[in-house]
Amino acid sequence: MYCSTKELWNIAVDRGLTNITTAKNNSWDKSYRAWLFKQTDKASSSLTANNVSFDFWSSYKGYSVSWKYDNANNNYLRFNGGKEHIDFNTAKTITTKNIIIQFVKETRSVDEHLHNLYDVIGSGNGVLIQNGEKTEITWSKANRLSRTIFKDKSGKEINFVAGNIWVELLPIGTTVSYN
Repeated sequence: MYCSTKELWNIAVDRGLTNITTAKNNSWDKSYRAWLFKQTDKASSSLTANNVSFDFWSSYKGYSVSWKYDNANNNYLRFNGGKEHIDFNTAKTITTKNIIIQFVKETRSVDEHLHNLYDVIGSGNGVLIQNGEKTEITWSKANRLSRTIFKDKSGKEINFVAGNIWVELLPIGTTVSYN
């Protein structure tokens, strides 16, 4: 799932909503802390994540995902079910500068529609992919209103490359190929 922040704000305006939570009468963004970003955007000299691929469900290959590194533009192109994943609004292949693979606990088929739940509050492991490189990371989120914090293995908060950030939530134990 993905959305446009601009359109979310438009819907909020249409519904008469602001950044003030009426239940608590305080600003939701009072304690907001933005992610950190690098000052440089440079391809790595040692590619460890030229192609990244995984299946959401092995029995549904139409949902298989791959990200292919475009060295010339220093970004990743998304493929879904073996085909370029095309943005409906731009009619162009979806690209991103940063990919987070966040491994989370999955609870399957929680209702009659076979929806799944993913635990994103707590902590776990993940992978950051940017500039042709993969980096093992950890993630943590204290509660529903807090921002997810991503850190490298030394415990330092990671810096994203300026540009899109795509977060893939995958069940713990999912096999991801990097080549």
